[in-house]
Parts: sequence; structure tokens; C-alpha cells
Amino acid sequence: GDSGRLIVTPPIDGKIEVRGRQLRGFSVGPNGFGTFFVVNLDPDVQSFGTFEGDKTSNNQAASEGKGVGAYVSFATGASRTVIVKAAISAISHEQAERNLQREIGDKSFDTVRTEMEAVWNKLLGRIAIEGATPEQRKTVYTCLYRALKFPRRLYEYNESGKPFHRSPYDNQVHDGVLYTDNGFWDTFRCAYAFYSIAYPEQWQEIIQGWV
Repeated sequence: GDSGRLIVTPPIDGKIEVRGRQLRGFSVGPNGFGTFFVVNLDPDVQSFGTFEGDKTSNNQAASEGKGVGAYVSFATGASRTVIVKAAISAISHEQAERNLQREIGDKSFDTVRTEMEAVWNKLLGRIAIEGATPEQRKTVYTCLYRALKFPRRLYEYNESGKPFHRSPYDNQVHDGVLYTDNGFWDTFRCAYAFYSIAYPEQWQEIIQGWV
């Protein structure tokens, strides 16, 4: 039919809330460090509710605890196309909203996809290959893509455009950059050495985050 439903569930203890065409909430780990999120839809919401386990509460806008979630139902129209824009923050809902506006804003799906393709082409284009078969080129660039996925930025930009972050070490907000999601075991033998050669400007920022 010409209708759809979006279901959002925080992975661990958290809270979720339906606010018109937006779902927002947070998910918090045992140490208090967590993730705030906002999810915006372009169609009007026709019905909504929350759930916890097998119990569903229709028309309830918020729920908090472990295993909670929320749903929204909407009409898709003749095109059956729905635009969903989402953003996260380790700092606050307000910061997640700021991240959403800074990274996506009013851009269309095609615009965002084109911009991301340009970013990845620039990163992958740092390495040029000569004399390789198509299969060999595919292997090299696939491995390069995977190498560039980590470590990930854990910092965000405040209202003044300056980097800041919430540290998982003390759960406090600090100025500056921070990186995460890359173990130190054996990566110093190849990955970090590679970054220092092929992406020295990014490598300097990663080191700055450690310091």
C-alpha cells in the first residue's frame, strides 16, 4: 500500500520520544557514556506509539528503560518515497540537531550521495596504481577503503565551529579532537605507518587527539 512505518530502538538502556515528525532519544552504557540521536521524517506522522518487549502503547509519545522503542506510521504518497535524515551526538540532543544541520541540512539525498562520492574518491585517489589487472585494482582499493574506515572521529563542532568531544574516559566534555574505534595491537606495525605516509595531515590530527 501507500503507507509505511519506521521503528527505532535504542540498543541498550535509554529513552525515546516522538515529537511530530521527529524521533529523538539516547542510549547509555554502564559507565554513563552514550549516544544521543535525532531522526527527522519528511512526511506527516499519522499514528505513533512506543513499546517495551511485547507490550505496545499506542499514542504514547515517550518511553524510557531497557528494550524500549517507538514507531511512527505515515503515508508514502504515490511516489512511495520517504526521506529520513538522522544524526547522532555523544554530547546532547541539541548537538545532534546541530550535527544534522551542519552535515545535511536541506540537501537532497542525491546531493549528499554525490558529496560523499567526491570525498571517497579524493581519499582513495591518494593512491595511484599502474600495471595492475582490474581484479588487482579492485583488491587494492577495497583494502584501502577498509583501512580508511578506522579510526573514527569522536569529536563534533560546537555552535562556534570549534571541535569538542565527550570523553569516554571521564564522561566529561572537553575542547579539541578525539579518535576512537581502532585497537593499538599490531596496528602500529602497518596501519599507523601507512597513515603517516599517505595521509600525514590526518595522522597529525589523530596524534593530537591522543595527546
